[in-house]
Amino acid sequence: MMRRLFALISLLFGLAFAPTWAASDPDADLPKEIVANGVEFMLVPGGWFHYAVYGAQMRDGKLRYRPRREIKVWADTMYIGKFEARARDFTRFMNSGEARHARQYYPPPNALSDAYGAYDGCSVRVDEQGSFFERFPDNNLPATNLSWDLAHEFAAWMGFRLPTDAEWVHAFRGDDKRLYPWGDEFPDDTHAVFQEGATACNVFPVDSNPKGRSPYGVYNMAGNAFEYVADWTNDLYEGTLEDGARNPHAAEPFASPKLEFETHGQLRGGRWASGPYQLAMTGNRQTQRHDDGFICYGTRFALSVDQARAYLADGKARAVTP
Repeated sequence: MMRRLFALISLLFGLAFAPTWAASDPDADLPKEIVANGVEFMLVPGGWFHYAVYGAQMRDGKLRYRPRREIKVWADTMYIGKFEARARDFTRFMNSGEARHARQYYPPPNALSDAYGAYDGCSVRVDEQGSFFERFPDNNLPATNLSWDLAHEFAAWMGFRLPTDAEWVHAFRGDDKRLYPWGDEFPDDTHAVFQEGATACNVFPVDSNPKGRSPYGVYNMAGNAFEYVADWTNDLYEGTLEDGARNPHAAEPFASPKLEFETHGQLRGGRWASGPYQLAMTGNRQTQRHDDGFICYGTRFALSVDQARAYLADGKARAVTP
């Protein structure tokens, strides 16, 4: 009898003083997958995760680079594109006449242009009249050939934003130190689109390789198209980051000697011409001058919790998975 009474008292005591985070979590009601403005998004719950940084510090008037470090940082709840940003949406954007950075679309006409006299884009081309079109409209390809400026503008036109570098990494690896989105298993062509040294447009549909999905169900975070994130390249900012940082984001550029004093944006994830090492978290970061595109550079959209709620309330988004 006394044992049962003690157990009951312990239970009541535990309930009285138990943490209330689950009951009070403001994001607990959010759907795991939504479609907003025709784009699929996966929920990435807020949490701590392992974030690799390099960075630099100014010492005695000189820039001193720090070795690579794994720190534990926090990222708030957000939604990230289930797939890479699509060529079909990029075509609409470029034909809208609202792309202020349209001239940054790469490359100009050259000897590789096809019989239509089109710009030689891998998934989207422009004809001699200046109209953009999908090269393979039935293939569900990612947008490519983007500059960092153009990627930001494209996302805003769609009603979204780019993920920060930290948000992207969180969506890639979850809360462990996995090397690839799917874990530590060495990649093959069932995990990712990659072929080291490939030079042609070896671009695949955005829904390829479900075996290579991240812990949150996100496709092709390794391989296919490199993906611009919201961050500038800022070695001095990265050099300040330590364990416990919350929502790190390099919002201002730093033109370092390493970048020949130019300002660069960041990309993540590797590409179709990458090797296995470049697909891994330890090697999948790239920088590019912000106004300069390249043949295999794309992006992935992100959506804040507040914006997602607003879209759901206004009927601009719907829940796919509760």
